[in-house]
Amino acid sequence: MKSRIWLDFSTDKKANGSWEQLIRRLHGRPENFKPPRGRRPSYLDEDGDEDLGAIRARFRSLQPALLGDARGVDLRRSDFLDSCMEYVDELRIREQPDEEALGTRVIGDCRKLVVVRDALVDWITLEMADGSRGEWGTMLTDTLERLLELKARPAEVTRWNDDWFGAHSVFVYETCLYIVAALIRAHGFDVLRTLFKTHYLMPETDRYGEENFCRFHRFHGHSRALSEALKAPEGRRYLSPEAELFKRSDQKRHRVQGHHGGRAAHVHGDLGERGRLVVSGNAELRRAQLGATAVSAGNAACGFPEGRVRGRVRRRGCPTAGRKGMGRRPSCRSTVRRRA
Repeated sequence: MKSRIWLDFSTDKKANGSWEQLIRRLHGRPENFKPPRGRRPSYLDEDGDEDLGAIRARFRSLQPALLGDARGVDLRRSDFLDSCMEYVDELRIREQPDEEALGTRVIGDCRKLVVVRDALVDWITLEMADGSRGEWGTMLTDTLERLLELKARPAEVTRWNDDWFGAHSVFVYETCLYIVAALIRAHGFDVLRTLFKTHYLMPETDRYGEENFCRFHRFHGHSRALSEALKAPEGRRYLSPEAELFKRSDQKRHRVQGHHGGRAAHVHGDLGERGRLVVSGNAELRRAQLGATAVSAGNAACGFPEGRVRGRVRRRGCPTAGRKGMGRRPSCRSTVRRRA
């Protein structure tokens, strides 16, 4: 039946249109052509984890609500953030892990959490493009408090080692750098000021005495297990294993984009008329651009000049570097230094 063409000549009115269709068919010039198949969606090439699928599905549901149809935007935003936090929480260590393989597990968990980092960055980019700042700034602060809780010890764990939570500590640190970079690119300086001035409620398991609140420096994170797992060149060590992990993750993303050919050619992360990042094109390249500047962006946002020197180490990107009472934290550059 697929090869047959049906034309209706039952009435004079229908015959007029049917004659034209018949002539077009005979001469190979039909009125309507079958459109070519579109480009393969990028999410079909991603892994099939159900939780990750829920995050992507809820983000795609949130997108039209933020870009035009405001109905149900609060509920969709809440569902999206809840799905992100639930996925991160499921990866938290609650039982005694293999200490010898802990560094490898930290790297593996950090790679899994990159999807959540990217989703949060895309969400912030959409919110900034929408132009609403007041109520959304409060929601971003609440989201950061939830991230603080995810890097802390779960309440049900009574015997633990701080190294168990290294992956989530690094994830929260990296995500905050990306958030700062995204806000700077979108000229969201009023939102940044709110983030840096806010006192955040500390996780219940991190409170001591009457100390219930902390400042933005609390988002800095590190993992001692990374130093051994990353394996620096012989005779050297990384000043910041976390920065080296960020760098490798970014390089891997660039290799994947190169493998897929023309996907990056259709991206434009240009600034719009009001200086905000255009929310269109390939989101992966936008995130790669943010990743390339996340460390220096975090440094500039905290008021530290580029390349500030303390001692013999060029300290970049660490929000708490050099502050009184904070001590000397490792640099965020992925630099290696010869051992003495």
